[in-house]
Amino acid sequence: MKKHTLPIRVLDLIIVLSIIAAFLFAANRIMLRTDASWEYQPYVEDHEDTDVIFLGASIVETGVHPYQLWRDYGITSYNFGTGGFGIKYSYWMFRLSLQYHVPKVAVLDCLGLARTSDNICPVSMLHNGFDIFPLNSEKIRSSIDMCPTFSDRMQLLLPLMVYHTRWSEMTGEDLFGEKEYNQQRGAVFYHGWHASVPQAQLSRDDVLDLNENREGMVYIRKFIELCREYDIQPVLMFMPFEAQIERQQEANTAALLAEEEGVPYLNMLYEDIIDVNTDACDSNAHLNRAGATKVTDYLGKTLTQLCGLEDHRSDPAYAHWYEGYDIYWNNVILKDMEEEEDFKTLITMLYDTDLGAYFETFNNYQFDENETALMNQLPYLFGVGAGDPINNTNDADVRVHIYSRVTGEELFIKEFNHGWDETVPKY
Repeated sequence: MKKHTLPIRVLDLIIVLSIIAAFLFAANRIMLRTDASWEYQPYVEDHEDTDVIFLGASIVETGVHPYQLWRDYGITSYNFGTGGFGIKYSYWMFRLSLQYHVPKVAVLDCLGLARTSDNICPVSMLHNGFDIFPLNSEKIRSSIDMCPTFSDRMQLLLPLMVYHTRWSEMTGEDLFGEKEYNQQRGAVFYHGWHASVPQAQLSRDDVLDLNENREGMVYIRKFIELCREYDIQPVLMFMPFEAQIERQQEANTAALLAEEEGVPYLNMLYEDIIDVNTDACDSNAHLNRAGATKVTDYLGKTLTQLCGLEDHRSDPAYAHWYEGYDIYWNNVILKDMEEEEDFKTLITMLYDTDLGAYFETFNNYQFDENETALMNQLPYLFGVGAGDPINNTNDADVRVHIYSRVTGEELFIKEFNHGWDETVPKY
């Protein structure tokens, strides 16, 4: 019997190692949590480069809605806001996303500008964004910069180390089923209503020292530098909400930094865009549907003028955007309203130029001050009137008729009985 020669043994070893590597790669992908792919896979599979991407934490994720920008301005965009992320982590998300598409404009929210290097995002949260990106030299660089320990870096780069126990949870659907993805191009609605807690107002001259080089400032500058390297228009912004003292200071400092770097800055904190008494989902942070709609409209107008963005709505090459919008409208906008059980929350969801509403009351129900304020801000309130008790078979206190302003048809009717749960955000 012939003995194996050395070259054959080496070849056998290479084949075995290749099989092991392929298995580990496949297992690593299967074991991933689905958060990142659910949120960002549509961007990876986009047909064309995107006009604008938005970067920031959850206040961006919930406050800017790409399909509204498409419907009203013909702008193509994606929302890369991710809950819990600071500016450094948004920078790396942006950098890694460039291997798929190079946008015309990149907009970075400056919330967290005052953060220092002590503010470390847990690796468990980093998986929510970074698992979508393949293992390569750029991802290794990002892990070294973001994760303080070797163990954390390995967990981020090789999720199999963290999620190997998922084997017991896996089903045929996980392995072979059709995957579901975010139908809002990265955005997420926060549904609810909560009056914000009033805050003391700082002078706009109250700023941080730009020479302090806090982590937030460092990565804003890195973001601007990266945009210029790729010929992308960088834009800084600050989302509107009833901001605490430190947040106001960050917004003021961002203005100085933008001026120093020569880039546009949209400080919505001081613009008359939202009403903090009607447009907040929770106290002093996230916007509800009404607030997000107002912010998105402001950004559409401003970015179109500021950056000369083209309206693609009449271009046949972008027909798939209409298809995506129809899915979003039916599976997100209308479905969420049909399933909503809280009256105040439903009112905030009616803030849309394509919707109209008529309110009927029964049992001598009187709208309270907050309900009246929420209703009065609707762009198309068709009226309020007393309903006929004969037709009130469910003994409702309030009946809401919801209409499409595009077709004129009544979409559906919602009924509410007094005692609905108030001010509870639904994430």
